[in-house]
Amino acid sequence: MRIILDFNVENGRYSSSALPPGLEKSGGRALAISLAKKMEDGPLLIIAAGLLAGCRELSASRCSLVWRHRPGDEFLLSSAGGLLAQTLAAQGIAAIVLHGKNSGSWQDIIISTEGLSTYSSCCFGKNVSESAAALKAEYPDSSSFIVLGKGGESCLTPANLAFCSKGSPVVNHAGGGAGMVLGMMRVKALIVSLPSNYEHIHSENELCLQLKSFITDRILSSDIQIRCTGCTPGCLFSQSAIPPHKGRHAGKWPGYAKSWSTGKDEQDISNIRRFTSLCDEFGLDAFALATLLEEYGKNNGMLPDNAEELLDE
Repeated sequence: MRIILDFNVENGRYSSSALPPGLEKSGGRALAISLAKKMEDGPLLIIAAGLLAGCRELSASRCSLVWRHRPGDEFLLSSAGGLLAQTLAAQGIAAIVLHGKNSGSWQDIIISTEGLSTYSSCCFGKNVSESAAALKAEYPDSSSFIVLGKGGESCLTPANLAFCSKGSPVVNHAGGGAGMVLGMMRVKALIVSLPSNYEHIHSENELCLQLKSFITDRILSSDIQIRCTGCTPGCLFSQSAIPPHKGRHAGKWPGYAKSWSTGKDEQDISNIRRFTSLCDEFGLDAFALATLLEEYGKNNGMLPDNAEELLDE
């Protein structure tokens, strides 16, 4: 049976229940949106794994997120990869629902086979990489972490969420303001543990097996160029099996070429990577921040003309 974990951060009430009638076969974004529509107004964040999340040999590792910042706001959508979807599927968790607004102290939420519990945050005030290191040290048996940067702590509009996995240096991000709503809840991090019998769980259903066969027989054996960045730990694909994607750019700074480019490739690549790194550390959506910078420059004309000076500030 797949379940929903519901936590009201305002009053601290936690509940676990089966999926509502009609949603038993739903997953991912469809499930998250359906659940969101049933919730009362107010800050809301729903994280839902897809139906194939338990198929560990397939690249079905993304979690869908749906959130709302304030009453009357439209629902916003994003997704992120890593081990979280597999970890939730191993526990039979279809979705995590967080709602309400908290004005108290910052806390971390721990989800395990024993349920949901909260503790005073062990990483408040830290950047994303520092927070991930602190969480991995504090909870060595956990496999997945969702963490805010300082941008989320300050409830900034472009704040994102960083998805970290034990044993993997890759950090996935859910952008579009997902970090802002968690900041409004005063939740710095979510920590999810694998059940002790995880390696003995066989969750491959017939659909999963068919997809696996299709991928190996029809795609890997063809001349199709597949983009692969090695983002999923334990994925069926690997860097050695997939031809490299051609034309990958150095980072995420929309409008850079028009407004900031020096015309020197090495310097431009360095600037873009530095911008992306700063965004990742502060927990900010690089696309959203770049758009805000461009709009601010047009309307106020007070930004440095030089990208290096802007990054220094």
